[in-house]
Amino acid sequence: MIIHSVSKGKSKEFNLLSIYLSFELITDLILSPISKTIFKSEFIAAHIFTLVEFFIFASLFRIISKEKSKNFIFIIFSSVFTLIFFYENFISINRGFDSLSVGTSNIILTANAIICLSQFLKTTKSENILHPNFFILSSSVIYFSGTLFIYTLFNSYVENKNFNDIYYLINPIVIAIRNIMLVIGIIYNLSLKQKEKIIAA
Repeated sequence: MIIHSVSKGKSKEFNLLSIYLSFELITDLILSPISKTIFKSEFIAAHIFTLVEFFIFASLFRIISKEKSKNFIFIIFSSVFTLIFFYENFISINRGFDSLSVGTSNIILTANAIICLSQFLKTTKSENILHPNFFILSSSVIYFSGTLFIYTLFNSYVENKNFNDIYYLINPIVIAIRNIMLVIGIIYNLSLKQKEKIIAA
């Protein structure tokens, strides 16, 4: 029964990650071309992706977090992000890159990932460090902190060639590292499930 519940918990985490990676692919292959064709801007698709990305990872960290007040924290941070997203998209009507929303999202999610990773490292024995959650949290810290400044400054420096060179260098590298770590985590999670099935049998 315990083994079943552990597997179920891990499934929630990796189901969310599967949804995220699938939506990222759909955004690149379908939403961005539609956004360019209908709205004459690829950034509309980026705005939708920012919203979905925030809530997937905020939900993910709520599952992983050991904080007793994690539901309250989720509500507060989600409310802050939603207000800023609403302001940027429906009041100021920003049709460019959503730097304000992305910057807010990355700050909140980086802080959450660091807190969850700190909790994980404090409560996990060194021999069990290669846990699926380690790969999820580590890749999240790298991704959200690594893209924070280039995303936040994008609108202000988009015409600057040096900034563009830095952006198109850092962004794909950080995303590639994140995806590699997530794939390792998914593979590791599947191997743990196989071991649990064997033990349960």
